[in-house]
Amino acid sequence: MKKILILFVLMLGLLTGCGGISDSDYINTVKSINTNNNEKIEDVAKRLLRQSEFYLLNKDSLAFEDHQMQMVVLSYQIAPNEMFRQIKGVNPMLPELKNLKWKIDGKTKKGKVVAVSTDLILLKIPTEQDGDYVRLETKDIQIYNKKDNTKISFDTADIGMIYLDIIDRYGYKPIVKEEIIEDEPWYDEIKFYPNGRVKMVSAGGGEYHYEDKPINTLELLAVLKEVNEEVKNFKVDKDDPFYLSMRVNEIGTRLDGLSLSKKLTKEEKENLNELIGIQNAIFEEAKKYWMD
Repeated sequence: MKKILILFVLMLGLLTGCGGISDSDYINTVKSINTNNNEKIEDVAKRLLRQSEFYLLNKDSLAFEDHQMQMVVLSYQIAPNEMFRQIKGVNPMLPELKNLKWKIDGKTKKGKVVAVSTDLILLKIPTEQDGDYVRLETKDIQIYNKKDNTKISFDTADIGMIYLDIIDRYGYKPIVKEEIIEDEPWYDEIKFYPNGRVKMVSAGGGEYHYEDKPINTLELLAVLKEVNEEVKNFKVDKDDPFYLSMRVNEIGTRLDGLSLSKKLTKEEKENLNELIGIQNAIFEEAKKYWMD
C-alpha cells in the first residue's frame, strides 16, 4: 500500500519575477513544484485536503484510527467490492473543498510558510528560499482540523485516500436511506453473558462458544490472512475442498456471532464490519472449489 506522500524528499521550485518577490509569486512557485511522481504540490495539497475533509465528515461512522490501518488496507486489497458495500451502508458525506484559499502564513528561517485551507481543513507547507529557488520537504507538511486546531496524521489521510479511491472507482453518490427490512435470523439459538457479549451461537447443527473478553481484532485478522493464503494456494488435484469450506465458513460464522453481541463499542462495530467484509470476499473466491 503506497503512502499518500511516498516521496519525503527535497523539492525545488524556481522563483519568477523581478526585484522583490511578492507573496503571490511565491505561492505560485510553490504550487508549481513537482514531486518525483511528477505531481504538482498544488495537486498534492488538494488531495490531502479532500482526504482530510472526508475523515472529518465521516470519522464517527468509518474506521479511521491509526491502529486500524492494517485491517482497512487488507480489506482494500482483497475485498474492494465488499468494502464499497460497507461504505454505501453508512451513506458517508463527501468533501466539497469549499472556499479553497492559498496564503502566506508566517516565516521560516529563510523562507515562508504557505497555507492552504478550506472551510474544514488547514494545510501548512513550510518552505525555504535558497537564492532563486524555493525548496520544501513533503514530510514537513502539516494538516489541521480548522475547528479545534488539532493535527490530522498522514496515516489518517492515507485511510481517507483508501475510502475515496473505492468511492471514485465504484461511482458512489450519497443517497437517502430507505427503510430496511430485516431477514430471518441465521442462527438457531443464542446466549449472552450478563454484560451483553455473545456467549454461544447455535447454527446449522453446530455450536460456537465465545470467551467473555473484548474482541481481539488482530487475532481475527491473522486467521483471515491464513485462510486467504490457503485459498490462494489451493491445489484442485491435491487439497481437500471440504476442509477448505470448513475453514472459510467457520471464521465467517464466528465473526457473524461476534457481531450479535450487545453494547459493542463503535470501534468494535467498525472492525467487525471490515473483518466480515474480508471474509465475504474470501468466501466468494473460495466457493468455486467446493461448488464446481
